[in-house]
Amino acid sequence: MDIEVKTLQKIEFDLLKQVDRTERVEIVYGARLLSNRLGLVLQPIKQEPVMAIPPWSDEGIASRISNWQPEIERGGRLLMALAGKKAVGFGIVGGKHKDGSVELCALFVSSEARQAGIGTRLFQQLEKSAKAQGATSLFIYSNPTQSAVDFYRKQQCEIIGLADKRLVPHLPLDVIFAKPLLKNECDSPPFPCKPLLQLS
Repeated sequence: MDIEVKTLQKIEFDLLKQVDRTERVEIVYGARLLSNRLGLVLQPIKQEPVMAIPPWSDEGIASRISNWQPEIERGGRLLMALAGKKAVGFGIVGGKHKDGSVELCALFVSSEARQAGIGTRLFQQLEKSAKAQGATSLFIYSNPTQSAVDFYRKQQCEIIGLADKRLVPHLPLDVIFAKPLLKNECDSPPFPCKPLLQLS
């Protein structure tokens, strides 16, 4: 598949809708309290029946655009992966925060275009964009699906936050990742270079 990656200044509704986010999810990750009750461990949870992530709704796209466009306008970047004139993926980073971090706001690849390196290509270019802003770290609120968690771990991101939903069910399921962007960042607290959370 011949893919061109373009930078866009404004999110186009019709292009976003072309990206097929559907997925059949057999495993999600959830947080479990360690036996010493001093931390959380991430554990796989088999989905029975298999969970189906639906296509975008028009309302869902409009809501996300209202959240993502301001991030682009304050110094972020939108990358669109195109196969000819069809959008098959996109990624967005926001502008730099006062603490030097930049959020990876979105990263999606169409179901028919996965496992072709498009997600990695988008991630790497967005990481470079964050570095160009002078960012010291990149952080992500990731879906807890196995595919998303495994992808960010392959990109050398560390898990820095989990929520245990047993007592507070409305908490988000997101797995929070971060990646230091400076080689010597490990020597500069407070960024933890050794993961505080385990993956079972």
